[in-house]
Amino acid sequence: ALPVTVGLVGLSVALSLATSAYTGLPTGRQQFHVPAISGILGVMANIAVVVPTLAMLGLPSLGLGLLANALVSATFPAVWLKMREPWFHLLPGRARWTEVRRVGSFAMPLLVISIYGQVIAATDLVVVGAVATAAVVAFYKVGNLAPGQAVSWLFNGYDTIFPSLAGTQD
Repeated sequence: ALPVTVGLVGLSVALSLATSAYTGLPTGRQQFHVPAISGILGVMANIAVVVPTLAMLGLPSLGLGLLANALVSATFPAVWLKMREPWFHLLPGRARWTEVRRVGSFAMPLLVISIYGQVIAATDLVVVGAVATAAVVAFYKVGNLAPGQAVSWLFNGYDTIFPSLAGTQD
């Protein structure tokens, strides 16, 4: 069960990294509702997959939930981009080495931190799953995700409201 879970988590992280521009471009265009809706839909997909499959699949259902989150979180901005930015190609072109080196210099530490966070979350779930029931693991997962998602929604809301506040005279 653990290798399958690690594989699913790795696949979801890879998909999130590969599609990160899908939410970056709308954010750059001050369309902050796109990543906010994307995040909400991703969390809903995660819950919709994990809750019914947790008792049957156990730990791999959590990895499957992360993969569903990544897929759904990428789909909404991809559709938005296809409709509003016809020049943007969803499949990337071949990057030049200078571009990879420049982006890698600041992205690599973030990638390491992200992977480290996923490994810690997965090992926590394995430990909790070893000493408790599947329901306790689900509650732990929700308790682990809820604060981060709440902060993310707070920042997206702030990003959405701030341009309007910055343009006022008050």
